[in-house]
Amino acid sequence: MKNRSFAQYLHFHDFGILESRIHSGCYGFEVTQTLILNKIPGFTKPFYTVINPSLIITQMVYATLIDSYMEKKKHVFITGGAKGIGAATARAFYDGGYNVVIADIDDVNGIKLKDELGEACLFISCDVSKSDQVKKAIKYAIDQFGEIEVLVNNAGINPYGTVTETTDELWDKVMDVNLKSHFICARECIPSMLRNKRGVVVDVASVQALMSQNKVAAYTTSKSALLGLVRSIAVDYSPIIRSVAICPGSVDTPLLRNAAQESPDPDQVIKECEDMHLSKRIAKPEEIADLIFYVASEKADFITGRPIRIDGGLGIRIAGSKQND
Repeated sequence: MKNRSFAQYLHFHDFGILESRIHSGCYGFEVTQTLILNKIPGFTKPFYTVINPSLIITQMVYATLIDSYMEKKKHVFITGGAKGIGAATARAFYDGGYNVVIADIDDVNGIKLKDELGEACLFISCDVSKSDQVKKAIKYAIDQFGEIEVLVNNAGINPYGTVTETTDELWDKVMDVNLKSHFICARECIPSMLRNKRGVVVDVASVQALMSQNKVAAYTTSKSALLGLVRSIAVDYSPIIRSVAICPGSVDTPLLRNAAQESPDPDQVIKECEDMHLSKRIAKPEEIADLIFYVASEKADFITGRPIRIDGGLGIRIAGSKQND
């Protein structure tokens, strides 16, 4: 972020620029349209407003403006952020004024999202179940955007199988992605949060941390274990660091759609998922992202060590009741 032009920053939407055109000169930057620089996140009131349509902003003012802005921006590190809940979460934090780092093995969608979000977003191709890759990714993220304030552990996979159908290899893969990666990323981010004097670790678990459907032995075990990790982080690092688990019901993501494709009738699978919820629908990724953003904010400062369900009432009704009809 250190060597980008003022023109690029002026087009960054958080500044609230109105029809800006920039002309550079040896003495500074001439603004030829009215500018309003008063929507910068983290500032309680405007710190610089330009109402003169022909104003010279000197190099010194420019440097002060950008340095002050970057110091105020917070930093979120999101795993599995290239699509689905992770991508929606990246957009939510970007809109909330954060510098956003996306770590994922999906280079195509990760780069596409980074290009969509622009200067305040960084994509790192990274297998977050590998310690060496995570260490390098987090070091690079801190070098670019400063200390990490929020970690969103979202990486996950959901293969199907009973205990007797699950091989050692499949079990290990699920645990590596759904559990070990969350542990590794927390371990590497927590020192940065301690230096920052504040941090929040948000783990995307599942309602299947609390209940189970058929043929998800490895998945439900991994999600249940996440709740223990969340509690441990909360207990060990409070009050500086909070740790929260988000437990969604069915969410309209590529993960769910791909799983449905394993059925002879994918549409029927989605319909059954909808009917399981009292809301008679599945969640949008943006709904989960909004909750994650709230939980990571100072407004949720009294929430820690707990799972929070966002599941459309899934599991509340007693199965088999005649009143269900």
